[in-house]
Amino acid sequence: MQFVKTGFIVIALLDGLKQKHAEHVFSYVDSEGCTLNLDELISSQPKGTHVYVCGPKPMIDAVIDCCNKHRYRDEYIHWEQFASTVPEDGEAFTVVLAKSNQEIEVQSNQTILQAIETLNIDVECLCREGVCGTCETAILEGEADHLDHYLSDAEKASQKSMMICVSRAKGKKTSIRSLIYLFGRSIA
Repeated sequence: MQFVKTGFIVIALLDGLKQKHAEHVFSYVDSEGCTLNLDELISSQPKGTHVYVCGPKPMIDAVIDCCNKHRYRDEYIHWEQFASTVPEDGEAFTVVLAKSNQEIEVQSNQTILQAIETLNIDVECLCREGVCGTCETAILEGEADHLDHYLSDAEKASQKSMMICVSRAKGKKTSIRSLIYLFGRSIA
């Protein structure tokens, strides 16, 4: 495990990891002058190694770029981002919940998930950042502007599903199959 830290918040986590797994934990703390050489680390891994990275977008992008440089297959690169990438200046649009034919206005500063939740409808969602796949919802009509990190490029291009916690409609209206349940039955 390679652990990169730029602040003091995660010292307890790092100390706990080192106590239990000292021979497998390597830390890089910028305030101590220790930096990670991504190119050296990625290029030295055996073929078939999976790479897992979580953190801020610039660090994730650097790791993915380095993996791509060394011809890692997409399915061997896994990441989780600490912050959402939902734009704050998007266009408002309408989403139609196909089962109930209910139309919901999604404001420019809102996600589909947030708009649905304003109607007191529970939607299963864990991350709210487009990385876990829990809120994946079928697209029945229209196209999505995919802002998630869960679907592959091919899945995004197919326009068959979207992560409603971050992705938005490309046009003014889209229709989705409901994955909203209350007490075990679909309600929307």
